[in-house]
Amino acid sequence: GEDVIRFDGNNFDVYDNSNSPIPGTSVLTNCVKIDRSDNKWIGVENNLTPLVRINESYPENNTSYNVSDFVDSGGNPVCPIAPSSIKIIENNTKTGDIFAAFISNTSPSYDGLLYYSGASKDWYLYTPNNSDVPSGNIRDLKLEFYELNKWYLWVATDQGLSRFNGVDFRNYN
Repeated sequence: GEDVIRFDGNNFDVYDNSNSPIPGTSVLTNCVKIDRSDNKWIGVENNLTPLVRINESYPENNTSYNVSDFVDSGGNPVCPIAPSSIKIIENNTKTGDIFAAFISNTSPSYDGLLYYSGASKDWYLYTPNNSDVPSGNIRDLKLEFYELNKWYLWVATDQGLSRFNGVDFRNYN
């Protein structure tokens, strides 16, 4: 089974673990996000490596993110070390910030917004248990720039819409 396939109008190129950092073959992928720097961000289903970045121009920048890589400034994991999924990806190429709808296959649930701050180099996981995000069931993410280098992340959940500023959530019902 092919993992990610690119079609350029004439040819199909298959990305798998033989030519990319995708973890294994026949891996279920959930989403693809192509950023302004032409990085391909891949969300993987139920895997210890749920996030992958492919950079065809600079393959040395290809990155596989294992759940054990998601740590805060003290080196503490922000999520359980268990197979997890990334369903949606949004990023800010200017700041290096990464946002993802994260689903852990654990009980209790750690589903929520996974956020990497390019400024502090820390990962955060915002769930209904540790933040004001209304639900861990994230349906969509959209980044909005309102001034130079200032942004909001809009978070659509099954319990309403939230606006995230990098620290706090404002909920709209």
